[in-house]
Amino acid sequence: MAGDKKPQRMADLKVFLWNPNTKEFLGRTSNSWGKIILFYIILYAFLAGVFMGTISVMLYTVPENFPKWRDRIPLPGLTMRPQVHKMEVAFDVSNPDSYKDYAQAIRKFLIPYHANNQTNDHVYIDCGGGKPRFQSSIHDTRKRTSCRFDLKWLGPCSGDSDLMYGYGNGTPCTILKINKIIEYIPLPISKQDFVEVHCKGVRDKDKESLGVVEYYGPFNRKGFPLVFYPYYGKMLHAGYLPPLVAVRFINATQNVQIRVKCHVLHKEARKWSASDRVQHIGRVQLRLTVSNTSAV
Repeated sequence: MAGDKKPQRMADLKVFLWNPNTKEFLGRTSNSWGKIILFYIILYAFLAGVFMGTISVMLYTVPENFPKWRDRIPLPGLTMRPQVHKMEVAFDVSNPDSYKDYAQAIRKFLIPYHANNQTNDHVYIDCGGGKPRFQSSIHDTRKRTSCRFDLKWLGPCSGDSDLMYGYGNGTPCTILKINKIIEYIPLPISKQDFVEVHCKGVRDKDKESLGVVEYYGPFNRKGFPLVFYPYYGKMLHAGYLPPLVAVRFINATQNVQIRVKCHVLHKEARKWSASDRVQHIGRVQLRLTVSNTSAV
């Protein structure tokens, strides 16, 4: 009986695939297949139209040159170069391999600040100290100019005279910058044309071990000049270079881990200092360990 059923099943399958009597393919006539294909073409065309219409409306309401919503971050963050794992800078003065990556990271970060990358007079202009440079509303689509940044402002941390940025002689440099936020202008605590940067030890023993800290910034300021602000976004402010401040640790105690905290002194910090959500915004911490095995 099983042998008789197999030929019958094959015959039924052939009829299902193509029935010569009714002219049906897979159980449907050509007219039925045409209707169902036309239905799905119309259905998916409608869904595609709804999707494209939704995207078009959304793009129409979103500005091209700047984010529509910019009220979630009250203060910008402060970042440090070199960027290191777990914010720990540890090296041996007598071992160049222990700090070559730090120096390379700073050297790579400073490439856009080289003078030969700021020669376009339509993009970069020479600025002096002073108030923020307002360049019309963010809704104005004209391109903005940026202040040139002279690497010499970073003093011994510029890399001109020391390609190891002080790591080879136990006086390491770190480079600080404020993260870019469109139309943000930092507010100094006192009546000055820059916001000051201050670095200190976190604990009492860190303060004792940290030693002397030197700061090198634009126009010999100990911070970020207001003339570099505001920033108008990468579409309108192409080539913008945020100001930098170099921090140099002159005589940190060797063979001891020192916790260092750097923060920007601005009025907004007082307003938001009680908020847990933003208590770390505008500041950065690192653990610094300067060793010298050759002196042991």
